[in-house]
Amino acid sequence: MEKILKSLLAILLFAQTNNLAAMNQEKSLEEKFSKIEINMNKSKAYIMGLEFLEANELEIAFQYFEYAANKNHFNSQIQLTYMLMDGAGCEKDLAAALELCNIVKKISFNRAEKARATENIRKEIFYRKIYNEFKLLWEDLVTEILTNGTEISKLALLPLIEQGAMQIQGEDNKDPEDQEEDDDKISDEFRDKIYC
Repeated sequence: MEKILKSLLAILLFAQTNNLAAMNQEKSLEEKFSKIEINMNKSKAYIMGLEFLEANELEIAFQYFEYAANKNHFNSQIQLTYMLMDGAGCEKDLAAALELCNIVKKISFNRAEKARATENIRKEIFYRKIYNEFKLLWEDLVTEILTNGTEISKLALLPLIEQGAMQIQGEDNKDPEDQEEDDDKISDEFRDKIYC
């Protein structure tokens, strides 16, 4: 009986030691990741996010895209919208996806208009395709929110939905001569409430 108790104690002690080692290793990885973030530019973070996305490491990919999006990297904002919409690498957040979708629509529309003004047809077509894709995505998000959301969430998101609808209506009727300055920055308020 004493041998069994000693064996159990040895096993528990071994398991506890391994658990502490794993926790220390996890902290070490977190520290390394935060140091990487400090020194990384937004394009490199986006590329790292793509690599982790391809390796199906969604949580890590999300972190890299989030980092780059916080530095106003357009492609990262696109990736983040899809990840938030699907809950890939984070908690599903349709409100955050809807707000990012509005940002991507606005940026792509403004860039398409600038390309049109400079007669850069290829660039204009490229950004128009992104705009049209995100216009449809916005409609899908609104439909899902209105269909599956609670009454409270619908009321809370109503201003955001109205803003997006007015944006689409304004962009569809916008005169290319009256184009605004490209405003592709994520607000601090949005950044604080969006990410998982």
